[in-house]
Order: sequence, then C-alpha cells, then structure tokens
Amino acid sequence: MKKLFAILAIAITCAVASASTSHGHDGVWWHTKSPEFKEAFIIGYKAGTANASGGHNYLSASTALRYVDGLNSFYNNFRNTNIHVEDAIVYVKDEIDGKDSDTLAAELDTMRKNATAAGYGTE
Repeated sequence: MKKLFAILAIAITCAVASASTSHGHDGVWWHTKSPEFKEAFIIGYKAGTANASGGHNYLSASTALRYVDGLNSFYNNFRNTNIHVEDAIVYVKDEIDGKDSDTLAAELDTMRKNATAAGYGTE
C-alpha cells in the first residue's frame, strides 16, 4: 500500500511539474514521457477521478497498461495530437468498454473539432 501511495505521489508531482510545458497535456506531451511515467500517470489519474467521485475503483497494472497502449495508439494518429489527454482517456475507456464504432467516430470528430476551435497546439 505504501508503494502505491509513493507511485501516486510521484505521478502527481510529475504531472504538476509537466503542466507548465508549452504544449499542455496533449499528444506532444504524451510522446515525451517514459513508459513508466505513462503507467503511473494513468494509475494516478484514474485513482484521483475515482476519489473525486466518491468511489474506490482503482486500476490494476494490466488495465493501466491497456490505457497506455490505447493512448499511444490514439496519439500515433497525427490528427489527434492536439487533443488533451483527459479527453483521450475518456475515448480510450469507451474503446475498452466496447462502444460501437459509429459512436466512437462521432466522439473523435467532436474532440478534433473542439481542439481545433480552441486553438490547442498552436502556441
């Protein structure tokens, strides 16, 4: 348990320190991170969102790796580079949960339009 809290503390610290980059938390940011950071980030992010909603639904390491693989694949498409990681995580979760391809396509189209309209990645 202490090890988990140490990993979460490191992930949160790294996430806060990384927040000051010029690209924000998008595909450019994601691709600069090590595999260990990515796994710790996902575990910490999901633990934080579970705690914020009053739940205790923590990810296993294998599930976190599925998210990491999904995000790597998501950001390998250059059209997704400007989408913030928080939105990408929701999309990857929907893929893991088996949402139908039409729903996923509409979701992705909306995220791309929103990222472009907000000027993400133009700094």
